[in-house]
Amino acid sequence: MSKPKATIRRILGTVAMLMAGFGLYYNVQTASVAITGGFEKTLSEVSTQYFYPVFTVMSAVCVLCYILLCWAGFKLVLGREFSLRIFTGLMIFEVLFFLCLGPLWLVPVIGSSIGASTGVAAGGLMVQFLILFPLWAPVLLWWIERRPKNTNQEGEHVVCGNGG
Repeated sequence: MSKPKATIRRILGTVAMLMAGFGLYYNVQTASVAITGGFEKTLSEVSTQYFYPVFTVMSAVCVLCYILLCWAGFKLVLGREFSLRIFTGLMIFEVLFFLCLGPLWLVPVIGSSIGASTGVAAGGLMVQFLILFPLWAPVLLWWIERRPKNTNQEGEHVVCGNGG
């Protein structure tokens, strides 16, 4: 693997692991608040009877995304092979998950619970979205993996063989 390609993979992997770590930390903190009853006062003021089941499902989905993101980041940092399709699929899933939450707030019975749970359960994804990671990271990875191997740093074609 070329040095620039390896460096980009390491940087991208480090960013992925940092964001996954933040997301896991965020979800552990919100879960501990939920377990200790920290949301009770706010929940009693609004009609959110399905808050805890929705919060649990959304948190589980987010934690799974963070675990997969951390795994992919670890593989990138170590320079090990992993599936670009899995990484890209994870990023697409995160974007779709995030975009689908807003319209679900309008569902009559459970919408208020989804709205209340969104920030609390999926807040760890916000760091990724603030730097637009799900949009540029897969594109960058696909680009560096698909670059021709027989070019120099200036992008000129290098002829392999005897002195050429």
